[in-house]
Amino acid sequence: MALIEYRFDNLRHDRIGSRGIDLQSLDRRSMEQAIAELRALASQKDITFPRLPEAPVEPIIARAAADRKDFSDLLVIGIGGSSLGARALLSSCTPGNPGCRVHVLENVDAHEFERIWSGLDPERTCVNVISKSGGTVETMANFLTVRQRLLDRFGVQGVRDRVRVTTDPESGILRAFAQEEGLVTLDVPPGVGGRFSVLSAVGLYPLAMAGLDVEALLAGAAAARDAALAPEAESNPAICFAAHQVALHDAGTRGLVFMPYATRLFDTALWFVQLWAESLGKVRRHADGHTENVGPTPIAALGANDQHSQLQLFMEGPADKCVLLLDVEERRDLRVPAVPAVLAGLQHLEGQSLDDIRAAELRGVRAALTEAGRPNATLSLKDTGARSMGALLMFLQCATGLAGSLLGVSSYDQPGVELAKRFAHGLLGHSDHAHLRAAADRAGQGKALTSVH
Repeated sequence: MALIEYRFDNLRHDRIGSRGIDLQSLDRRSMEQAIAELRALASQKDITFPRLPEAPVEPIIARAAADRKDFSDLLVIGIGGSSLGARALLSSCTPGNPGCRVHVLENVDAHEFERIWSGLDPERTCVNVISKSGGTVETMANFLTVRQRLLDRFGVQGVRDRVRVTTDPESGILRAFAQEEGLVTLDVPPGVGGRFSVLSAVGLYPLAMAGLDVEALLAGAAAARDAALAPEAESNPAICFAAHQVALHDAGTRGLVFMPYATRLFDTALWFVQLWAESLGKVRRHADGHTENVGPTPIAALGANDQHSQLQLFMEGPADKCVLLLDVEERRDLRVPAVPAVLAGLQHLEGQSLDDIRAAELRGVRAALTEAGRPNATLSLKDTGARSMGALLMFLQCATGLAGSLLGVSSYDQPGVELAKRFAHGLLGHSDHAHLRAAADRAGQGKALTSVH
């Protein structure tokens, strides 16, 4: 089969009724314009996310190969786009070569920090701090704490030997710090934003340290990118996916449930939530001057687990969600043994493989959603090898960029998150944002509260 197949019959209004869309009414001109915008992004002189499969990767592979000889563990310090992509691939792909154990420190949480740190041997641990600018509060607070512990134990040279800095190649305070400290650096292309950066050094260095085949990953990504740049809309899976979701959104569907039927793909769902939400949750500005808040809300779910949790909401709650089921065609031959006679009603499970049961669960949910008139579509993966996963992540990134064009917003900025950052800086004493402290304090005060004692 193909690396990825996108099946969307259950979005059609003639299949599911009024909550579906008329595929013939999709605006082909807008779809072709969105493809043209993505092609323009891919043809820029500077490296952008569609061009990452062709960016030089040899220095990253060489750096990781050298570091794997000296270290047994890698501690990645980053958050959001600096960590979620690597986590998704580390969870889903089986390393092709012996590699390091990779640990990811994301949140500013002292309990989690000590839990991870206590499981490491600092002598055998490499540290990779990832921040394009160096101004990410959570990442830099964690890094500075780790750096101090390394300084206390190994001194300045010991820090130089153990720390790798992934940041902007020219600007930013983390680049300046790395140069001053004499630290090894890896570059994030200036034209690549965090949530689109997994196929740059941001993701590739940790993945190579883990022993994953990053060249196969990039080959799969290139295949998906080429398919997304195809000018014929009807045969372009990424623009079809984007156009379907935008049409559903404009018709009142407000949520997109990303529901893989494989536990190893749940971190991919979390990666997708950031990609979709931060890219598409925007203010759309119309030609007549009025504005509109747009963006389908992504929801992470896991099959079959969430058949015993969120599925009730998806079936009988507000009819404002589309469910995207993610299937994996690869099967393992692990079968249910003989079923004791006392377990009445379960004899039909005898001899069934666990993966066939999983597949039946997905097909059952798909049928139930369709019967209930709830929009649903299916992405089928050949397997979760590096090539297929590279294709999946690039497919979803391209679809997100295309959806932004169709919605009339930029998929590549995030103005809505900046105010919260400035408030936090003000509360922590940053002089440039001190004037925001009073407003932040007011937001946490008031008489409307109740308590349990």
